[in-house]
Amino acid sequence: MFNKTKALFKSLKEFIIQPGLPPERIALSFAIGMFIGTAPLFGTHTLLIIALVSFFKNLHRVIMLSASQITFPLWAGLIYWIEYEVGRNLVPGIPQLSKESFNDLSFRILEQFFYPLFVGWLTFGLFLAILSFFIVYKLAMYYHNRTKKVK
Repeated sequence: MFNKTKALFKSLKEFIIQPGLPPERIALSFAIGMFIGTAPLFGTHTLLIIALVSFFKNLHRVIMLSASQITFPLWAGLIYWIEYEVGRNLVPGIPQLSKESFNDLSFRILEQFFYPLFVGWLTFGLFLAILSFFIVYKLAMYYHNRTKKVK
């Protein structure tokens, strides 16, 4: 009984940790998770990550899921505000939103809000994904080289 439980935990650990994954896969997993995590698709980040890892088995599941949680409630407002402002500056003719803008919830206000938010996400989210790829790649390479020297 003990050996079966130990084997189950070992296989679960390997499923989560995925040892032997090259540093570029780790960095790519983090970058994709970061890109999806900054998407203005409220509440669907985890579902998107689960769908992606079921199709792409060679990506790191836990790292993608962890990176996608960047928009937890403390940071979500700031990230979505940055994305909206980036999008508003890239899309011509979008006025600054005010409290009064939300008094009339019509399709016009939705267009004025979600279109720049989506454009800002593509821009800012892609920037964060690329930046995080290089940072995580450097860290993973450092760790990879350090563990090779120890063995």
